[in-house]
Amino acid sequence: MEESLIEKRITELELEKVKLNKIISALKQEHQRNVNNLIKNEGALEELKKLKDTFKEGKDAD
Repeated sequence: MEESLIEKRITELELEKVKLNKIISALKQEHQRNVNNLIKNEGALEELKKLKDTFKEGKDAD
């Protein structure tokens, strides 16, 4: 009887481990997407700064 309960608990823990691993994997993917978006946003910000500087230079020439 006791051995059956232990086996049942082991099975439950293994299923919980699988669920947690899926959650961890999803979180890692979301983190990577966030990092990629941050990199894109930083690149876009740099482009906007360059455009602003170019606009300023053109305005100063007038």
